Amino acid sequence: IARQSLRRGPNPETFATSLGGRIRALASIHDLLVAEDLRGADLASLLRTLLPPAPDRTSVDGPPVMLHPKAAEQLGLVLHELASNAAEHGALSPAAPGGRLAIRWQVTDAALTLDWQETGVPRTPVATPSRGFGRTLAERALSPVGGSVALVDEPDGFAARIALPLTGARTDQPPEQPTASPPATAPRVLLVGDEPLVALGVEG
Repeated sequence: IARQSLRRGPNPETFATSLGGRIRALASIHDLLVAEDLRGADLASLLRTLLPPAPDRTSVDGPPVMLHPKAAEQLGLVLHELASNAAEHGALSPAAPGGRLAIRWQVTDAALTLDWQETGVPRTPVATPSRGFGRTLAERALSPVGGSVALVDEPDGFAARIALPLTGARTDQPPEQPTASPPATAPRVLLVGDEPLVALGVEG
């Protein structure tokens, strides 16, 4: 993410802002996961964490959904990119005082479908995510967990449809094997790599 943000950023200030936002989003997602002992993250809580504070212009509706940890992390990246664009250029931006954001989701056949709908946005070239890294990230982030994102430019705003298996993993991956808890007197070793969830999982 850092390399691509730097490569696609037009200047150092934009790079610092975009990378900082993505790191804060990941940190917030990991905070939610740790609060649930790495069992997963609630979708409504994820949205509350990542959406800009605009309750009078935002509506959120859907049944309770607990996301697999990896799915929550990847979906959180997508939602962060959508929310950032909405706050800067879309329905929640100063340029669209009449803008509205509606988020609805449903669960059918063990799969989540989430619709992101922005309305009341003046038709300008920047009202939708550009073909920069943010849009590329939003479109591809769910691939590792078997999901997909469809982005659509509409006359008065922007829409996205997110599809995600609730297992949070591809069906061709072997199931996770349960691990036995070590005795209370056993020495504890923490292995730290480049993935915080791996480190937390090993520690657990």
